[in-house]
Amino acid sequence: MKYTLLIIGGLAALAAGFVAVVKPAPLVVHNDSPSMPEGWYVRVPGKPGTGDIVVLQPPQAAVQYSLARWGERPTETFIKPVVAEAGDHVCAQGDIVSVNGFVAAHRMAMDGHGHRLPQWHGCRDLRPGEFFTITTRIPRSFDSRYYGPVSRSEIEGVYVPLWTH
Repeated sequence: MKYTLLIIGGLAALAAGFVAVVKPAPLVVHNDSPSMPEGWYVRVPGKPGTGDIVVLQPPQAAVQYSLARWGERPTETFIKPVVAEAGDHVCAQGDIVSVNGFVAAHRMAMDGHGHRLPQWHGCRDLRPGEFFTITTRIPRSFDSRYYGPVSRSEIEGVYVPLWTH
Protein backbone atom coordinates (compact mmCIF):
# COMPACT_ATOMS: atom_id res chain seq x y z
CA MET A 1 0.00 0.00 0.00
CA LYS A 2 2.78 2.46 0.88
CA TYR A 3 4.44 1.80 -2.52
CA THR A 4 1.13 2.51 -4.27
CA LEU A 5 0.83 5.82 -2.44
CA LEU A 6 4.46 6.63 -3.25
CA ILE A 7 3.90 5.89 -6.95
CA ILE A 8 0.67 7.91 -7.05
CA GLY A 9 2.39 10.80 -5.25
CA GLY A 10 5.30 10.67 -7.68
CA LEU A 11 3.01 10.65 -10.70
CA ALA A 12 1.03 13.59 -9.30
CA ALA A 13 4.24 15.57 -8.76
CA LEU A 14 5.39 14.71 -12.28
CA ALA A 15 2.05 15.83 -13.75
CA ALA A 16 2.16 19.10 -11.79
CA GLY A 17 5.69 19.73 -13.05
CA PHE A 18 4.64 18.97 -16.61
CA VAL A 19 1.73 21.43 -16.43
CA ALA A 20 4.03 24.09 -14.97
CA VAL A 21 6.63 23.62 -17.74
CA VAL A 22 4.37 23.08 -20.77
CA LYS A 23 2.20 26.15 -21.29
CA PRO A 24 -0.77 25.23 -23.47
CA ALA A 25 -1.41 27.35 -26.57
CA PRO A 26 -4.23 29.85 -26.11
CA LEU A 27 -7.62 28.86 -27.48
CA VAL A 28 -8.28 32.34 -28.89
CA VAL A 29 -5.74 34.99 -29.98
CA HIS A 30 -6.14 38.58 -31.12
CA ASN A 31 -4.12 39.81 -34.09
CA ASP A 32 -3.44 43.51 -34.51
CA SER A 33 -0.59 43.10 -36.99
CA PRO A 34 -1.30 44.33 -40.53
CA SER A 35 0.26 41.19 -42.05
CA MET A 36 -2.95 39.24 -41.37
CA PRO A 37 -6.55 40.49 -41.10
CA GLU A 38 -6.99 42.16 -37.72
CA GLY A 39 -9.29 40.38 -35.33
CA TRP A 40 -9.80 37.19 -33.36
CA TYR A 41 -8.59 33.70 -34.30
CA VAL A 42 -9.54 30.41 -32.64
CA ARG A 43 -7.29 27.33 -32.33
CA VAL A 44 -8.51 24.20 -34.08
CA PRO A 45 -7.28 20.62 -33.68
CA GLY A 46 -4.85 19.20 -36.18
CA LYS A 47 -1.33 19.34 -37.49
CA PRO A 48 -0.20 22.36 -39.50
CA GLY A 49 -0.03 22.11 -43.27
CA THR A 50 0.10 24.25 -46.38
CA GLY A 51 -2.73 26.78 -46.38
CA ASP A 52 -3.19 26.74 -42.59
CA ILE A 53 -2.79 29.79 -40.38
CA VAL A 54 -0.43 29.13 -37.48
CA VAL A 55 0.62 30.94 -34.35
CA LEU A 56 4.31 30.54 -33.64
CA GLN A 57 6.96 31.63 -31.21
CA PRO A 58 9.41 34.13 -32.74
CA PRO A 59 12.17 32.14 -34.48
CA GLN A 60 15.81 32.67 -33.41
CA ALA A 61 16.59 35.09 -36.29
CA ALA A 62 13.59 37.21 -35.23
CA VAL A 63 14.79 37.20 -31.63
CA GLN A 64 18.30 38.27 -32.70
CA TYR A 65 16.89 41.03 -34.93
CA SER A 66 14.68 42.32 -32.10
CA LEU A 67 17.57 42.28 -29.62
CA ALA A 68 19.82 44.20 -32.04
CA ARG A 69 17.08 46.63 -33.12
CA TRP A 70 15.29 47.34 -29.83
CA GLY A 71 17.46 45.73 -27.18
CA GLU A 72 14.74 43.31 -26.11
CA ARG A 73 13.19 40.00 -27.07
CA PRO A 74 9.90 39.93 -29.00
CA THR A 75 7.02 39.80 -26.54
CA GLU A 76 4.31 38.42 -28.81
CA THR A 77 3.80 35.39 -30.97
CA PHE A 78 3.50 35.62 -34.77
CA ILE A 79 0.43 34.63 -36.76
CA LYS A 80 1.24 33.55 -40.32
CA PRO A 81 -0.04 31.32 -43.12
CA VAL A 82 1.93 28.20 -44.03
CA VAL A 83 3.00 28.20 -47.71
CA ALA A 84 5.27 25.13 -47.68
CA GLU A 85 5.87 21.98 -45.65
CA ALA A 86 7.99 18.83 -45.72
CA GLY A 87 9.00 17.91 -49.26
CA ASP A 88 8.45 21.38 -50.71
CA HIS A 89 11.45 23.16 -52.26
CA VAL A 90 12.11 26.67 -50.91
CA CYS A 91 14.66 29.19 -52.18
CA ALA A 92 15.75 32.60 -50.97
CA GLN A 93 18.18 34.28 -53.33
CA GLY A 94 18.63 38.03 -53.49
CA ASP A 95 15.24 39.69 -53.12
CA ILE A 96 13.26 36.69 -54.48
CA VAL A 97 11.76 33.92 -52.36
CA SER A 98 10.26 30.96 -54.19
CA VAL A 99 8.36 27.82 -53.29
CA ASN A 100 8.48 24.86 -55.67
CA GLY A 101 9.87 27.09 -58.41
CA PHE A 102 7.20 29.80 -58.17
CA VAL A 103 7.88 33.28 -56.79
CA ALA A 104 6.18 33.44 -53.40
CA ALA A 105 7.42 36.84 -52.24
CA HIS A 106 9.98 39.57 -52.59
CA ARG A 107 12.02 40.80 -49.67
CA MET A 108 13.85 43.93 -48.67
CA ALA A 109 17.34 44.44 -47.29
CA MET A 110 16.26 47.15 -44.82
CA ASP A 111 13.24 47.73 -42.62
CA GLY A 112 11.21 50.95 -42.77
CA HIS A 113 13.67 52.66 -40.41
CA GLY A 114 16.80 51.80 -42.38
CA HIS A 115 17.92 48.86 -40.22
CA ARG A 116 19.26 45.72 -41.93
CA LEU A 117 16.78 42.85 -41.91
CA PRO A 118 17.85 39.24 -41.33
CA GLN A 119 18.41 37.42 -44.60
CA TRP A 120 17.90 33.68 -44.79
CA HIS A 121 19.66 32.39 -47.93
CA GLY A 122 19.68 29.13 -49.78
CA CYS A 123 17.61 26.53 -51.56
CA ARG A 124 16.49 23.25 -50.05
CA ASP A 125 13.70 20.77 -49.56
CA LEU A 126 11.91 21.16 -46.25
CA ARG A 127 12.37 18.23 -43.90
CA PRO A 128 9.61 16.57 -41.85
CA GLY A 129 8.51 18.97 -39.11
CA GLU A 130 9.59 22.10 -41.03
CA PHE A 131 7.30 24.79 -42.38
CA PHE A 132 7.67 28.00 -44.37
CA THR A 133 5.40 30.95 -43.56
CA ILE A 134 4.81 33.89 -45.89
CA THR A 135 2.15 36.57 -45.75
CA THR A 136 1.43 38.20 -49.10
CA ARG A 137 -1.12 40.61 -47.61
CA ILE A 138 1.54 43.29 -47.17
CA PRO A 139 4.98 43.29 -48.81
CA ARG A 140 6.75 44.25 -45.56
CA SER A 141 5.60 41.22 -43.56
CA PHE A 142 8.28 39.77 -41.27
CA ASP A 143 8.07 36.06 -42.04
CA SER A 144 10.08 33.10 -43.39
CA ARG A 145 11.41 35.24 -46.23
CA TYR A 146 13.66 36.73 -43.50
CA TYR A 147 13.96 34.05 -40.81
CA GLY A 148 13.75 30.89 -42.93
CA PRO A 149 11.91 27.65 -42.17
CA VAL A 150 10.28 27.17 -38.78
CA SER A 151 10.14 23.92 -36.86
CA ARG A 152 7.00 22.24 -35.56
CA SER A 153 8.25 22.88 -32.02
CA GLU A 154 7.97 26.66 -32.63
CA ILE A 155 4.33 26.40 -33.74
CA GLU A 156 1.74 26.73 -30.99
CA GLY A 157 -1.19 25.61 -33.09
CA VAL A 158 -3.41 25.95 -36.14
CA TYR A 159 -5.93 28.79 -36.05
CA VAL A 160 -8.91 29.96 -38.12
CA PRO A 161 -10.51 33.40 -38.20
CA LEU A 162 -13.27 33.77 -35.63
CA TRP A 163 -14.02 37.45 -36.26
CA THR A 164 -11.83 39.69 -38.40
CA HIS A 165 -12.20 43.04 -40.13
